[in-house]
Amino acid sequence: MSKRIAAAILTAFFLFAGSGVFAQSAAALRAYVGLVNQSYHPGLVEYLEKVKARLQKKGYPESAKAVDEVLKGKGGSGFVYVDSRGANYIITNYHVVTQSYLLSITFEAVDGTRTKYEGLKLIAADEENDMALLAFPEGEKPFREGLSFGKRGAEEGETVFSAGFPGLINTQLWQFGQGIVSNAFVRIPNPEDTDKLMGPYIQHTAQVDPGNSGGPLLVAEKSAPNGYAVVGINTLSFRTRQAGNYSIPASQVENFLTQALQGASANEAALRKRLDEFVKTAQTVNPAGSPTFPALKKFISSQCTAQNTEYALEALFSRADRAFTGKVMKSFAQDPVDGMEEAVAWLIEDVLRGKAKAKALKVSLTGLTRVSPNSEEAYTVSLDTGSGQIDSVWVMEYGLWKIESFGPQVKGDKSLVAVEADPGLRSDYSALISADYIYIVDRGSAVGGTLRYKGEGSYTSLGMGYFYGGKDFRQIQMSWGITVPISFSTFAFAPFAEVNAGVIMKKNEEKLTSYDEDTTWVAGAGFQGGIRCTSSAFPGVYISAAFQYNGHSDRNSPKKPHKQLITAGLGYAF
Repeated sequence: MSKRIAAAILTAFFLFAGSGVFAQSAAALRAYVGLVNQSYHPGLVEYLEKVKARLQKKGYPESAKAVDEVLKGKGGSGFVYVDSRGANYIITNYHVVTQSYLLSITFEAVDGTRTKYEGLKLIAADEENDMALLAFPEGEKPFREGLSFGKRGAEEGETVFSAGFPGLINTQLWQFGQGIVSNAFVRIPNPEDTDKLMGPYIQHTAQVDPGNSGGPLLVAEKSAPNGYAVVGINTLSFRTRQAGNYSIPASQVENFLTQALQGASANEAALRKRLDEFVKTAQTVNPAGSPTFPALKKFISSQCTAQNTEYALEALFSRADRAFTGKVMKSFAQDPVDGMEEAVAWLIEDVLRGKAKAKALKVSLTGLTRVSPNSEEAYTVSLDTGSGQIDSVWVMEYGLWKIESFGPQVKGDKSLVAVEADPGLRSDYSALISADYIYIVDRGSAVGGTLRYKGEGSYTSLGMGYFYGGKDFRQIQMSWGITVPISFSTFAFAPFAEVNAGVIMKKNEEKLTSYDEDTTWVAGAGFQGGIRCTSSAFPGVYISAAFQYNGHSDRNSPKKPHKQLITAGLGYAF
């Protein structure tokens, strides 16, 4: 065998062996990169369950199913980090866990076997740079080693790998991608304020899809325990750019870890810094005139959102500008929990504005005291708005100071929420059939029946009625009306107004033709107004009272048709 052939065989052997090692180490990454899942605060879940029940009752099963998907909680990616003492942590993005109450992480082997760890805690967060550190419960240490950081930064043109769990049809699946670094140090415009820049980031072309957030950006490194080293955290992707994916550089992640593991930030100095940011945000006036409250929601704790959403939405619909209501409803449609946070943020802004409703907010800190003398976990914060003082309570949540209560309206007071109707109260319906007694002012008594179709959730109705008062009086009419139901805990009433058109058969006062006729039919229109009432004691049963004026005219008779009718009815709603 010639030396050339032997060298070729030896080279092929090493290339084959090297590719096997590469594949094996890539598969091994599955043990260290997991799917992070969050569940929401019980109060948020309780409210969303109410929303789901209402959607189902009103015949929107697909919307109710969408709420079910939301209740599963958001998901993203994260990876294992083990410090020099052997303590186990999970590193991810802050936006992956920002609304969480409980956290878990699941690892998936090549054969589909899954291992899940529950009860993780968010112990530190960097809101501005979108990083979060999770700890295992009670000091658990399921991992002897985790992923390590690269000894140098990423270089342009270098091959990089992404790992995580992007979503596919409501399911998050493992994905290992490959690309190159296209910009090793880039600052990008902030989508919410293009005058500001975000970053620096590593721009690369390795696959990043929704769900990859929080997963590592890796380079192959022989000296690393798993054959790969972390050079960044995948955090966002711009769909307007081809393969425009962005990662937080490892140097920033290591700085965050150093600060996070040195000690908690639950102290007055950190709170004052946070309050300065809150005051600055509250006083910011957008030149375009858009509301301030979306920027305030990051200061609200999950408990504050859970306890105040129901009242906040009631207040929003009753007294907010339509543009504000539309903004919250748009957020609610995209992500109900985001919408709930914005509703409470709007309520906080409403408290700050007070009765003056000034466009520019004036807020200043006037007092700061511990809720408990022996704890730095909660403070009472007094703020001056120029029109009065507002007391609020701030607590440490996930390593960040957030609002637990704010003024008299944002304190979880259930008495502020309208009393919820009894489940047996049928204040809304699709159709109503009724039997009526009619007193005709210029004639006497009659009886009748009416069928109205309204459509559940609608305020407008179509109806058809027939009144009978003997052989010399009959009335047939079609109607269109508006009904406004007003509900209490066990009782509801609904004022209504209708216009109608039809015919009245009346007794002739004169012979109108050469024939000897006793009656004639007169066409015309009129209106009716009244009220209907129902109770949970008799579900679906309605009583009603109304006044009707007939505008029918008979030009051939000196006497007008029967103009004024007073009706009383008993009906049943479907």
